[in-house]
Formats: sequence, structure tokens, C-alpha cells
Amino acid sequence: MKHEMSSRLTASVATLALLSIPSAQAEERGIYVGASYGGTDYGQSVAKFDDPPDNFAPGSIIFGTVDNKDNGWSLVAGYRLGRYFALEGGWTNLGEVTFRGKTDGSGGLYECPGGSSAPCDVTVTSETDGLFIVGVGILPLGHFGLLGQLGLYDRKSDFRVEDGRPGAFEAGTDSTETVYGLGVEYRFDRGPTIRIEWERYTGIVTIFNKADVDYFSAGLVYQLTRK
Repeated sequence: MKHEMSSRLTASVATLALLSIPSAQAEERGIYVGASYGGTDYGQSVAKFDDPPDNFAPGSIIFGTVDNKDNGWSLVAGYRLGRYFALEGGWTNLGEVTFRGKTDGSGGLYECPGGSSAPCDVTVTSETDGLFIVGVGILPLGHFGLLGQLGLYDRKSDFRVEDGRPGAFEAGTDSTETVYGLGVEYRFDRGPTIRIEWERYTGIVTIFNKADVDYFSAGLVYQLTRK
């Protein structure tokens, strides 16, 4: 009799434990929104602004400097599928990268006023933003969580060249590239979740060549619904 009761008690405890697993995971499900702000690093060199593909004439830059770093921001909406996985989409602005220097005006894109061959000032600015969609893996550690993400970035890059001629040359390119990253979050019992993240946006065209842009950010995420 005691053995039978013990067996029934063990079976009941095991059943409750199994039933509690999907219930706990279900509580993690739901829609959330968030935003982040941080710094971007394009990692570009002067040569990247003077080394176009073969079908373009080079700008013949003599010397200059590149401002690789800027501020960026991101808006996100996501759906948490359980404790360990979520889907996110949103918009990321990666800021600008700017070249300032001198050109001899012999190139097809950079020219000096009046066709002069004397060195003249040239400024090239490239700004990138676009839509992203990523899958997010989550490793819960109490209130903390480790994050890993992988997805796609549908980016548009706008260029502006000012070389002393009237007006400015403006153009742009767009493509779909890869984005991946790592992060850590802290979830309060009530209120927002704090995130610190690093993301790399690959294949960003700054004017002639491509760059991998790093985005370091801090942000807040708010859970709107729970199931």
C-alpha cells in the first residue's frame, strides 16, 4: 500500500513538473517594442574613397582624413517565441562616414572648379539606414540573458560629393546584406528590459568600396503582451 501511494505521488510530481515547463515557456511569449542609441564605426581608410571599381575613373585624391565614427539609433518590434528564441524587425540608422581632403581634379567623379588641375578641397559624405529582420537566440541566466542574433539588413546608402563646383553630386545605392551580433540583457520583474549590444552590418557601400559597420548600443525593450 505504501509502495503504491509512493508510486502515485512520484507520478503526480513528475506530471506537474512536465506540465509546468510549457506553462513557464508560455509566460515568456509575447510582443515587445524597443529602441537603442549608440555609436557606429565604419573602419574606412582614405584609400577606400579613391579606389573605385574598374568602370569608374578614380578621384585622384592627394591626401585627406576620414571621420569613421558617428552616432546611430535603432527601433525594434519583436515577438518572443519562448525562453530561448525571438524574432525581431525594425529600422537602424548607422550614421555617416565623412572624407575631407584634397584632389587634383583629374578623376571622373572628383573635379576642381573650372577644370583646374591645382589641388582643391573635396568632401564626401555617406549615410546609411534601412530595415532589418533577425532571429535572436537567448540564454536566460536569472534576470540576465545572453543574446545572439543573425539576420538580414535591407540598407540604402546616400552619397554627397562637394568639390567646389556649383551644387553637389548626390547618388545612392541599395542592397540586402547580413547583420549579426551579440549582447546582454537585464530583465526587471516589472518595467523595461535593459540591453547592451554589439552588431555588425556587413557590405555597407560608402561610395566606391564596401565596409563592415560596427554598432555599439544601449537600449530599452518593453513587453506589451504575455501569453
